[in-house]
Amino acid sequence: MIQSQPVTLMGLSVERFVTGRLNGALPGASGEVMAGATISQLLSLKLGTEIEISENKTLTVTGIFERGTDEDMALVGTVDTVREVLGVKGYSAVLVNADPTEIEELGNKITKEFSLKPKTVLQIARAEQSLYEKIKLLMLIVMAVVGVCVAGSLSSTMGANILERMEEIGLMKAVGARRLQIDLYFLAEASLAGVAGAVAGFLLGTGLAEVVTKTAFGAFVPLNLFVFVPVLFLSFIVAVISTVLPVRKATGVPASWILRGE
Repeated sequence: MIQSQPVTLMGLSVERFVTGRLNGALPGASGEVMAGATISQLLSLKLGTEIEISENKTLTVTGIFERGTDEDMALVGTVDTVREVLGVKGYSAVLVNADPTEIEELGNKITKEFSLKPKTVLQIARAEQSLYEKIKLLMLIVMAVVGVCVAGSLSSTMGANILERMEEIGLMKAVGARRLQIDLYFLAEASLAGVAGAVAGFLLGTGLAEVVTKTAFGAFVPLNLFVFVPVLFLSFIVAVISTVLPVRKATGVPASWILRGE
């Protein structure tokens, strides 16, 4: 934290760092850093500015660079400088760029000479893809279970609603309404309720997802309207299927029985 602002401190081979636009010079001596254009504006950093990291540690800005990437929010120095500032010794990870045709041979050499287990980018990508597929399958299973529970709950609710409106059904039949007409009336009512619930659920779910991703990752999820159509269709189907059986049972009762309260 510098001036209550979180700052990323990067240590690397600065002579290989592609700066884009650079005002000043690359850091060389101990305690020298370059500052990204964005963090420089936020903290009012200029060439020669001394940044106090702790009581006995300060960094001097020798250059201000702009790349148009996340590095513009970082301070960049040599590996030795960053180690000294953070009090870190050794390495936690090493990235190696190699000829793709020699990766396997190089990995075997590293394993033999240093007793390390190197991982290629392809291996990491495959592991992440496998994890993604498992999470995707889990979400599909959860969605299916939730769908079945919703269908059962909706069927019970519609059944109770239709029982409460049996007199209405009896009057419809008494004035000449056919069974199919009554069925369609209640199915249309259930369909509208299902569609309204789908719209409300989509908006609420999208809003919740935006809040979570903004809080956790500092970014918003792009709104995917292609998901909305299948959700709307599934909600319609679930509402209709959950209503058909209760409605058919209710409309099958003779009007005289209903009006007599039997």
